[in-house]
Amino acid sequence: AVLTGSSWMGSSVYAAEPATPVATPAAQGQKQTELTPDMKAVLAGTGCLAKRGFQGAVKKYDAALKWSDKNTAAYINRGIVYRVMQKYEDSLRDLSKAAVMEPQNAALSLQIGLTHQAMQKPEDALQDLGKAISLEPKFVEAYMDRGGIYRSQKKFTEAIADFSKAA
Repeated sequence: AVLTGSSWMGSSVYAAEPATPVATPAAQGQKQTELTPDMKAVLAGTGCLAKRGFQGAVKKYDAALKWSDKNTAAYINRGIVYRVMQKYEDSLRDLSKAAVMEPQNAALSLQIGLTHQAMQKPEDALQDLGKAISLEPKFVEAYMDRGGIYRSQKKFTEAIADFSKAA
């Protein structure tokens, strides 16, 4: 799955943005008319997520994973919801499962970094954000989030460099 939208939850820069679907069938190259039962459940979960119905979204993503335990969109979105619910270990578990299936997904590396940041593990977050940037060198949000961590660590030279690359 290719992530679409933003990491509206957990990011110091974008925390106030409204819910945006992160992984959808369209992102996986499927047509609306070809939806499998697992992707129908993902879409239903995304509908709950858009209304900030986090418990309902988790249930829909659970259902999607019962249909297919290879559905990265369900793992990614459920991982993000768990982060919002401050269930960081669950978030990391789901995002890590998706990362095994999609190791070259820069946006997924960013999401893992945001979870590590929420867990107060800045060094792990920096590593994840660095991976996201190495996979996608013009990844503005990854530079912004990494720059924010550097700023909080009072590493101003590194922060300025990242913020400049994001501009």
